[in-house]
Amino acid sequence: MATAAAPALSVPLKWICVSCIPEVILQGLYTTYPVLVSSMLIRCIVSLVPARHSYYDAIATVLGLWTLWWYYGYSTGYFLILLILVYLLVTVGSVGKRGILVGGVCMVFIIMCELLIVSSAEWHKVRGSFLVMSMKLVSLAYDIDTNINTAGRDHRGGGGGVPSVISYVSYAVFPATTVFGPFVTFNDHLQYTNGTPLSLGWIFCAVRSLSMSLLTLSLSMCLFPFLFEEPFWNKWFAAYSAAASFRYSHYFISFLSEATAILSGIGYKIEPAGTITWSKFRVTYPLDVEVPRSLGSLVNSWNIPMHVFLKNYVFKPVLIRLNYGGAFFFTFLTSAMLHGLNFQLAAVLLSIALYAYTENKFRYKLSKLLDACVKDRPCSHNCSHKHKSYLSVSSLECSVGLCH
Repeated sequence: MATAAAPALSVPLKWICVSCIPEVILQGLYTTYPVLVSSMLIRCIVSLVPARHSYYDAIATVLGLWTLWWYYGYSTGYFLILLILVYLLVTVGSVGKRGILVGGVCMVFIIMCELLIVSSAEWHKVRGSFLVMSMKLVSLAYDIDTNINTAGRDHRGGGGGVPSVISYVSYAVFPATTVFGPFVTFNDHLQYTNGTPLSLGWIFCAVRSLSMSLLTLSLSMCLFPFLFEEPFWNKWFAAYSAAASFRYSHYFISFLSEATAILSGIGYKIEPAGTITWSKFRVTYPLDVEVPRSLGSLVNSWNIPMHVFLKNYVFKPVLIRLNYGGAFFFTFLTSAMLHGLNFQLAAVLLSIALYAYTENKFRYKLSKLLDACVKDRPCSHNCSHKHKSYLSVSSLECSVGLCH
């Protein structure tokens, strides 16, 4: 009996490599070049032209507003309205209440824009930037409440307090972190004014992130949509292909935001020896998403800056008033609200919250019962667990993973 021919791609591989991938890369660069150019321009000005920090903030504000206008046109006005409202609240709000007040205003404003003000097509374009800007404004309000040094230095003042208008606006509309992200705190944002020297390490990390961005975009657009296309493959493979295409489109945005932040001078670390390194700034860890240790580690690695925001500015403040479980679910609910009124997304996030919470408690009890490092987060090197060897822990991890 003759054997069936092996399934083949529904489109020629040559077309993918010669036509699709180059076209997608060029389109990706054309779409993102305003942000890339603005980020590079700010970095070069700060590093090569000595000036007061207020002048740098003014230039960043102009470039940020131009970038928003380039992508969103007249919808830029909605961002400005939110900025004015929040600055008034931060200026006149009660001490200790600014964070909660600004968080509530941002959520109400997002819901009003989605339901009453902005058209569905336009909202789909701007909601990502609204999410990033809302996280910035909420974090700034909480930092002012907790007396973290948000007034900064030079023209910003000498201690914690409300930053100047130009410093506030430059942070909110900073071109390298507003359109595509990532979220950065106000103090991390101030790194761009430090004028660290231009270096090969800096440009290498920026180019690496940009290259990974274009690679994941190419895989998302040119490979996965055709890899397991029906009717050649089982429907489960087709579903995996669709999910992989979505994940890799997320990696594209994540690596792109990583590249723009580094290009603008944000994200470096100063080592104990005094050297500056750019390689530790990360927005996502694709490997931890594709092969996660647990659902909790997947959520953390999906969008690291957003995880930092939710942990420091939602979970920890709420944990003071609620127990661990209540704060855990409230954090996921807040994330769903910041993403807008999307029932499907909210249902997915709350389902993830329920599963992650259950897994967290199960793994915690299992680690005590077996005296092994099988918590949903990796243990520290000096933990008290008996079973730490790679083989034994990996076997337990695989057993727990099969329960997923």
